[in-house]
Amino acid sequence: MCGAARGFTQSPPWSGLAAGTLMVKDISLEESVMANNDWDWGSQSTKIWVGIAIGAAVGLGIALSRRRPATRWDSAREFGKRISDRSEDLADATRDIMTRVRTIYDEGRKVLEDAGELWSHGRKLVGAR
Repeated sequence: MCGAARGFTQSPPWSGLAAGTLMVKDISLEESVMANNDWDWGSQSTKIWVGIAIGAAVGLGIALSRRRPATRWDSAREFGKRISDRSEDLADATRDIMTRVRTIYDEGRKVLEDAGELWSHGRKLVGAR
């Protein structure tokens, strides 16, 4: 769709084209990178910064690879710390579960009592003792 069809009476100042003209330029990724590459590889400071970055990456890689692996005791200590950090939440959740279990138990006991009464009433109606 050209600019005139979209309602432009004159072209935008950045386009450099006549009003109503649409031009598409195909730029490859390589051309885009080369056009935006403003690093001055001839200067010493750029080379020093790249060297520092590479050295930091290598040092970080070595430090991470030499870490002491976690033993079972370390894992157990960490687990204990996590549980103790959440002990209040755990207590609340346990209290809530116990309240629900107590309610289920009480309701189940009531159902069994009613079933027993119905059973005995049914036996009386049939004439069985």
